[in-house]
Amino acid sequence: AYGRAYAESLADYQPVQDFFARTNTAALQTISEICAAADGGSAIARASVVPPAAPPTAPAPVGDPAQPERFLPQAGPTCARWVPAEAALAAGAQPWLALDPDVAPDRFTPEQRAVLQATAAQFGAAAETLESDGRGSGTPVFEDYATLAAQYFRAFAAAVPTYTPADRNLGMVGLRLDTLISAACQAAVAP
Repeated sequence: AYGRAYAESLADYQPVQDFFARTNTAALQTISEICAAADGGSAIARASVVPPAAPPTAPAPVGDPAQPERFLPQAGPTCARWVPAEAALAAGAQPWLALDPDVAPDRFTPEQRAVLQATAAQFGAAAETLESDGRGSGTPVFEDYATLAAQYFRAFAAAVPTYTPADRNLGMVGLRLDTLISAACQAAVAP
């Protein structure tokens, strides 16, 4: 839906419509990271240490795959909090993202270990806020994505004591979903 909206916007393009493309890209990146977390084994290995999420407040309606719709057609009050929080979380994750993903944690310097632990604490705290905001959004798909991001952040935080390079994907899923929602919030104001 967001890719189609971007393509359709090109005839009368305005810069704010880039958020259609950003949402579409974040969705594709999310899928890729979920697959990487599964293929690398970290999703399965860490799932047992994360309590199951509560059921959704309302199930998402089944849409027509031939006519997909944007999951967030208008920005609500949750978006006003979400967008700056996503930017802050992304900025805070930069030291972790700068770590070489191929270096085994047993070869981390004390500084690298501190970055990993700080990121785990940041993601663990963000998980609570993301899920709470998602559940309060009044939008079932928004809630689903926010809850999924929270679960991946919780899995990442739980992985730190026995962290492996494959666990990086858990954090990446959370970040991609966070970006997906933020971009969709910003796309909701595009014409």
